[in-house]
Amino acid sequence: IMQLILERAVNLLGADGGSLCRYNWEKDEELVALAIGVDKPVEGLRIPISESESGRVAQKRRPGIFPWEHHHRE
Repeated sequence: IMQLILERAVNLLGADGGSLCRYNWEKDEELVALAIGVDKPVEGLRIPISESESGRVAQKRRPGIFPWEHHHRE
């Protein structure tokens, strides 16, 4: 189901790719659960919530769409 949701979202937005993330608030951790159309494998990547744009957006409980390089600064 997650694969279908992500594929449809990427298609509707006309994006090159996208990712779905899960958040573990107790561990302050974001986990990339699924990704499509990205240049390198990122599934399973764990990032501190406070260090990712999507984590900050999730903390505010507001939707956000932004380029990958803004999502995960390496």
